[in-house]
Amino acid sequence: MKKAAILSANTLKLIALVAMTFDHTALLFVDADTLLWIVMRLIGRLTMPIMCFFIAEGYHYTKNRRKYLVRMAMFAAISQPFYFIILFGRLPTGAAESLTNWNVLYTFCVSLVLLLIVDSKKVNTLDKQAVEDVISSSNHKGNTPKQSKSDKTASKVVEDEETTLTNNIETEVIENIENAEDTIPLLEP
Repeated sequence: MKKAAILSANTLKLIALVAMTFDHTALLFVDADTLLWIVMRLIGRLTMPIMCFFIAEGYHYTKNRRKYLVRMAMFAAISQPFYFIILFGRLPTGAAESLTNWNVLYTFCVSLVLLLIVDSKKVNTLDKQAVEDVISSSNHKGNTPKQSKSDKTASKVVEDEETTLTNNIETEVIENIENAEDTIPLLEP
């Protein structure tokens, strides 16, 4: 017997849309630091995890992951000037300002690139384990007792694995970019 879904995909999308509307309405029209502003912004925080879920779902079910990433990047680029105008009331004045104030679609693009890297057949199991080790160790920084000689040797091995992983990921990203440039026609102005 099939279980009934508590929340369908469409219901989740509707919740995200309503929550995002609350968030953006508070940002644009409600005085900051009022109780109403805080409540509306808190409701708006429901949007991000729901959208992340759908980004992961889209990544899993899409036929062409690179096209999915390109479409996401195109929407990010198209929406960026509008995002900046609404948030700051003007266009960016310099490159530094442009690069430090991206809309959330760029975050989704970075997530998709990381998923592509992790799912790549060129990233071996040892590298994936090293990534997991680095992530788990970064959660415990500052809480480590004094290291013994064997711990220092193990730390050196992990450090070497991290360097190898970084080099492998850099190579993979460069190859993916080169392959994408060969297969994706660039838009001419």
